[in-house]
Amino acid sequence: MRGFAGLVLGLCCTAAVCATDGLQTPSLSIHADDGAFVAQGTMHLMGEDSAAPINGHRLMCMRDAGVCFHFWAFIAGDRLEIATATYNIVAWSDTKIAAINSDALCVDEMFTISPQDGRVVHVRRNKGVDLPACAILDKDDKVSILR
Repeated sequence: MRGFAGLVLGLCCTAAVCATDGLQTPSLSIHADDGAFVAQGTMHLMGEDSAAPINGHRLMCMRDAGVCFHFWAFIAGDRLEIATATYNIVAWSDTKIAAINSDALCVDEMFTISPQDGRVVHVRRNKGVDLPACAILDKDDKVSILR
């Protein structure tokens, strides 16, 4: 299966809804070369329980385009949610890729990738915007690891 449908099916299976033998946690899968980086796995929130522990993430970064595309699926109650975001690459070297998304009203998000050791870290930082919609968010940074 190709295109968006194939991507969604892959994320859904990663999110464990396609597993036939119960819930499974997929292991981290990484592919990197000189101009591209792709990682897929489950995001784990550090230091606390996640609101969506059954999830699947795919991060695709293209050096020449200067962007990373983040696709994810997760179970929220009795629904399967699917989302995407685009991150602008701010650094790319053999040891580190950094990409930022500042499009959201209340938070900035950043991926820091260490291609050599296969580490993918996501940080969500509250912008401190004084609006009711932003008031429900924690003031502390939220750090997640892709595994």
